[in-house]
Amino acid sequence: MALPPQPGPGSMRDSTNPIRVFVLNDNKIFVESLKHFLGDEPGIRIVGSAAGLPEALAAAEHARPEIVVIDPEPHDQMIGQAIRELRSALPGAGIIVLTLHHDEPTRTAAMAAGADAFIGKWSASEELIDAIRAGAERGSRPGL
Repeated sequence: MALPPQPGPGSMRDSTNPIRVFVLNDNKIFVESLKHFLGDEPGIRIVGSAAGLPEALAAAEHARPEIVVIDPEPHDQMIGQAIRELRSALPGAGIIVLTLHHDEPTRTAAMAAGADAFIGKWSASEELIDAIRAGAERGSRPGL
C-alpha cells in the first residue's frame, strides 16, 4: 500500500499536518501526562499508545507514526530487540528512548539497535520536543 507523500526536511508543521507520535510505555499516568504535554505543542499529535510491544506493533502499523517514544523498563534486557522490531514494522519512523533509567548499557544497546535519541525523563521538556521535531525533519526514510 502506498503511503501519502510527506513534507520534506525544512517543512513547517502545524495542526493541519502535525508530526504523528506514538507512545510505548506501560505507565498509564505517564502516558496521559505525555499526551497532555505534547497535545499543547503546536504541530505535534499523539496518534496512539500501547503498554507493550505486541500491542504497539499492531496499533502503530495502523496509526503510521513518524515518531515512536519508547520507555524501557530498567529490567528490560530486550530494548535492542524492541527497537529492531519497531524499526522493521515502521521503517520510516524515528525512535526516541525516553527513560528514567539512563544507564550506559541501556543507552548503548538502544543506540546500537537504531534509536534516534536517548533522553532522560529528568531532561528539560524542550529536549523531547526538539528530538521529536528533529526526528520528523530527518523523516524522509523509506516507508514514511
